[in-house]
Amino acid sequence: MSESESITPDWAGSHVLDILRHHVSPALFHLYSDPAACRLVCRSWRDVFSLAAVVITPKRFREHLRALTYMIKSTESIKLIGASTRCLDWLARIAHEGLQLVSLKLKFYQLTPEAASSVSKLLNIKIPHLRSLKLDFNDAPPQEYFRLIADAIADPPNTLNSIEISWPHNQDGGADALFVALSRNSTVRELFLGYSCLLRQSQDGLLHLLETNRTITHLAHGSSTYLGGGPHNFPDQLFRALETNTTLKVLNISSAQPSAASFASFRHNHTLEKLNLEFALLAAEAKPVIFSSLELNRGLKELKISFYSANYDAPSALGKFFATNSTLQTLRLKIGSPPELEYDPMFEGLASNTSLTCLDVDELSPKFCDKLAEFLEKHARNCPLRELVIQYSEIEMYGPRLVNALALLPRLESLDFTSAPTGPDSAAPLAELVEKSSSLKQLCLYKSSLGDAGLVLLCNAVVRNSTLRKLEIGGDEHDDSVSFAVLDVIKKCTWLQVLDFAGTEIPVKYRPMFEDAVTLSPLDLCFLTFADKDSDGGSNEESIELVTELQKRG
Repeated sequence: MSESESITPDWAGSHVLDILRHHVSPALFHLYSDPAACRLVCRSWRDVFSLAAVVITPKRFREHLRALTYMIKSTESIKLIGASTRCLDWLARIAHEGLQLVSLKLKFYQLTPEAASSVSKLLNIKIPHLRSLKLDFNDAPPQEYFRLIADAIADPPNTLNSIEISWPHNQDGGADALFVALSRNSTVRELFLGYSCLLRQSQDGLLHLLETNRTITHLAHGSSTYLGGGPHNFPDQLFRALETNTTLKVLNISSAQPSAASFASFRHNHTLEKLNLEFALLAAEAKPVIFSSLELNRGLKELKISFYSANYDAPSALGKFFATNSTLQTLRLKIGSPPELEYDPMFEGLASNTSLTCLDVDELSPKFCDKLAEFLEKHARNCPLRELVIQYSEIEMYGPRLVNALALLPRLESLDFTSAPTGPDSAAPLAELVEKSSSLKQLCLYKSSLGDAGLVLLCNAVVRNSTLRKLEIGGDEHDDSVSFAVLDVIKKCTWLQVLDFAGTEIPVKYRPMFEDAVTLSPLDLCFLTFADKDSDGGSNEESIELVTELQKRG
C-alpha cells in the first residue's frame, strides 16, 4: 500500500489480527484462534476495538502507523510504552479529530522536554471522554519538565477523575508540582502514587492538598518510601490531616510506619469509608490502638489489616470494635499469627455485630479455623455474613467441620477457598451445601484438592442448584470423569454466567465437544485449558503449543 492510498476498512482489517495477537490482552481473543473465527474478527474489527485495550510499542507504532490511525479512534484504552514525541504528537493529531479514549497510560524511559511538551499539548486538547490517566516514569522526571504536565492536569478534561503516577522509589519525582496543580483541580477524585518517593517538599505538598482540596475521595500509594523528617514523621502528619479533611473516603497506606498515637485521628473522622493498612509497617502495640480508635468512627465500611506481629491484646481489641461498630461491612485479615493467640474475645464481639457481611482472611492458623467453625456452629443463624473468603491456608484438617458450619449461614452468597485445600473429606459437605443453598451465587474452589470423585459429586450438585452464577473449580489434575462432569455443567446449567476450569488440562480430543457446548450455552465467560498428553501422561513439547484458553463473551 502506497503512502498516497487511503486507508480502507478492508485494508485495515487485514492488519488487525497481527496487532491483536501481539498487543492486546490475549484473554479477549483466545476464542479467535481458528481461521473461521479470524475472518469473523476481520469483519467486525470495529466492534472488537471498541472493547479492546491497545498496547503500542515504538516498533509496532512504526510498522502499523497508518492502520492504527484508522482504528484507534474507537479504542477506549491506550498504553504507550516508551512514549516518544512522535507517538504523542500522532495521538494529539487524532485527538483533534475525535477520540473515544477513556483510559490513557504513558510509560517514559526518559522524559525529555519535547515529550513533556507533547503530553501537555495532548492533555490540553480536552479529550471529551478521558477518565483515567497513568504516568509511569523509568527515571524521576526533572521538575521543570514535569511542571509542564502538572500545569495541564490543573485544568484537564472535565471528565478526568483518576490519576496514577509512578517513578523510582529512590528518587524524588518533584510531585509537589502535581500536588499544587491538583489543589486547583476540581474534577479528579482518585489519586494513586505507585512506587514513588516523597521528599520533604513533596510531603508538604500532599498535606496541603489534603487540607485544601475538596474533591479527592481516594488516596493510595504503593511501596513508597517516605524520606525527610524521619520514617515515622510524615505518616503521622498524614493521619492528623484527616481530622479536618471531610472528603476523603478511601485511604490505602503501604510501607509507611505510623506511630500508635497517630491513629487517634480516626476518632474524629467520620467520612473515611475504606481504610487499607494491609501492608503498612505497624508495630505490635499499634493494632489494639487502631481498633479502639475506630470504635468511635461512624463511617468506616471496609478495613484491611494484617495480624502479623500482633500482640495478645489485638484479638480482644478487635472484639470490642465488633461489638460497638455498626457500619463496618468488609474486614480483610491477614492472620499469619502464632497459634498461641486467643481468638475467643474476637469471636465473642463478632457474635453481637450486625453489620459485617464480608469476612476475608488469609493464611489462617489451624486454631483460627477451629474457632471460626465453632463460632458459626453457635451463631450462624443470626450472623449477617454473606461472603466468606479463605485463601492460602491449610484448612484440610478442619475442612469438613467448617463447611458443615457454613451451611448454617442463611444468607451466604459467596464462598471462596482459593488455594485453601479443603481435602476430599469436604467434598460431600460442599456438595450438600451447594445443592441445598437458595442464596449461593459464587463458589471458588481453585486448587481445592477435592479429588476426582469429590469434584464429580460437586458438579452433580451444581446441576441441581439454580442460584449459582459463578463457579471456579480448576487448578488440580483430574481424570476424564471430571471433564465430562464439567461438560454436563456447561450443557445443563443455563443459569450459570461464569465457569472457570482453567489450570486443569482437558484432553485436546474433547475440545470440539466443549466448543460446541460453550457456543450453545448462555455462559458469558468460560475458561478451559486443553492439552494433548503423551502416552506417559505428560505434555510433550509439541502439545504445549496446543494448551489454550477458550473464552466466550456473551
